Amino acid sequence: MFGFSNTASIFFNRSFWESVGIIIKRVFLLLQSIYAFSGNNDSNLLEHWFWSGCVLRSVRLLRSNSGSVQAFIVPATRRILEHRYKELHGLASYPQEIKFSYEELEHNVKKYWMMAETGNPQFAIACSEVASAFGFIGSLIFLSSLVTLYHFETTQYSDYNWSQKVIVGIQSLGNFIGSIAPAFRCFAAINCFELSKKWSVNHLNIFKVEEHWTQRFQFWKRSHVRSHIPGRHCKIVFHISKNVILNICIALQIMLVVICKLISLVPRSFMILISYCWYFCKLLIKFKNEVNVSNSNVRSEMNEYAMYVLQIEDDAKLSERISINALKSINKLLSKSEKNEPRNLIKLLKKSTGFKGVLEFDNDQVPPLHSEETKNSWSLVVVTLTAIVVALSNTADDHGEGLIACMREGLRIVRNIEECFNADSDLVNTRKAARRVWTQVEVYRKWLQIDLQKKAHERKTSKEILEWLRNDAVKIVIQFKSCKRRRIDDSHYKFIAASSMYRVSQTILIHCSELENWPTDGKLLEWLLNMIADILCACFTNLPRTIKMMYMCHHDAIEKRENSVRSAAQLLGRSRKILEILNTRQLPNIDVDSMAYISKWHELPKSEIPNGAPLNQNQLAFPSPNESVIIVNIGV
Repeated sequence: MFGFSNTASIFFNRSFWESVGIIIKRVFLLLQSIYAFSGNNDSNLLEHWFWSGCVLRSVRLLRSNSGSVQAFIVPATRRILEHRYKELHGLASYPQEIKFSYEELEHNVKKYWMMAETGNPQFAIACSEVASAFGFIGSLIFLSSLVTLYHFETTQYSDYNWSQKVIVGIQSLGNFIGSIAPAFRCFAAINCFELSKKWSVNHLNIFKVEEHWTQRFQFWKRSHVRSHIPGRHCKIVFHISKNVILNICIALQIMLVVICKLISLVPRSFMILISYCWYFCKLLIKFKNEVNVSNSNVRSEMNEYAMYVLQIEDDAKLSERISINALKSINKLLSKSEKNEPRNLIKLLKKSTGFKGVLEFDNDQVPPLHSEETKNSWSLVVVTLTAIVVALSNTADDHGEGLIACMREGLRIVRNIEECFNADSDLVNTRKAARRVWTQVEVYRKWLQIDLQKKAHERKTSKEILEWLRNDAVKIVIQFKSCKRRRIDDSHYKFIAASSMYRVSQTILIHCSELENWPTDGKLLEWLLNMIADILCACFTNLPRTIKMMYMCHHDAIEKRENSVRSAAQLLGRSRKILEILNTRQLPNIDVDSMAYISKWHELPKSEIPNGAPLNQNQLAFPSPNESVIIVNIGV
């Protein structure tokens, strides 16, 4: 978040600092009361006690009044910001075709970041005159306590000479802590907008009260209230009374807003004076000729995104400093995410030149074992293939550890894609099953509590290992069929995982049996790794749509949009090189909605799938267990 947003979120939520200050003052006012009623009536101490009580009441009054004034404008503020967000969303949208251009996605992420940051109601209220006025009052209270402390003198011959200083000092500390949040609110609010002639004139007109301050009361006046009051005359009296009460509330609200505007004129006028003095100083010493290169680049970029800043008042232009800080924060976030790129995954994806693997992982000739067919998901298929590679890895150069390092990085992105598109209940169950299986494969090198490397250690051939995996999967499916009382959380996920293992392992056995000679372990592993790379590439073709859905986030509350855009920016930064790889690929003839599902890819005719590299080319160079492997724990 950029600078002002931090201030708005931390110091606008003032309950912590002000509560601490109030607690300190209450404790020491109690001690001071005990001292006063003990008969040692020091006039200076009693005076300080009186003013401390006034400060305590003032802080509590500030908290209650500022909250009540602002509570009535939050709904109106939300509606205005939501309306302007939808207007700008129409300008920021782009066509539905799939594009792997990082620059275009980055441009759209920045636009929605500006809209999300400035479209938060908390941000808008923190910029209002109410926040500025009550912050200024809090600062005055603190200054008054300092003056009282400075002029305080203890009684020369009092037995409580030392304790008086301690009590007064700690009470002043309470004043200081309680005034931290108001002071920051005042400073943030008066620095929120760009100082212009039009803006200054409008804010000098303190009697101009914007519509959103009283919109909630006006809505209540127009609303029909159901009542069980008998008689027409009684109902007339009721509605007249209601309107009179609401008119009084409107008048009080207008009066409070005018008073707040009047109070806020003091710090605002002071800031206007300082700004003009600073402007003339820059002209005199010619600072304008000395332009910072990085800041000038950000300013030129800011001109492009300035139109996507959401504002309650059209006349008030957001401060350039705040806008630039917002842009700097998203640039920093993208840069940081790019440094966390999935290096092992990218190494795997570069070895794939097509999407042939989406056809090869499942053979339609494999008969189903159960009438209840399970749906395939991207994560379940690649996790099942990874388990097979781990089971075979000890028979040839041990590629298993390198693949697991790739899958740690890849499944994190796959999970984002599936959560955006696979909302079907069956696909959700498949995704959950894949996550549970992956935990066993990654941590324990097991598949459904079966040691994957057991047969490899026994020097079994690749054919024997595949048959062993297939047979164990068949046993689990048959056990599921025969079980009448099924535990939903346990047996069903085992059935989903076993069904996938059965079909994939049987498909591999059929493929190898159709060859003239059974492939060597090295070639078999290479074929499987290329298949996984092809499937991941096909899955990652949904990245542009996933990122778009994350930063557009129509279904989220207006306060949650910032986190959604931040997640989209992080995913975009990590996926930059993946998008560059996909940008060179020829996509098959498949509609955009079907691209999100591996089953739709698998149904494509073989002629429409671009071919990958030949089996004997592009040997995969995975890191061996003795080499350093970049591992990112994603908790899938």
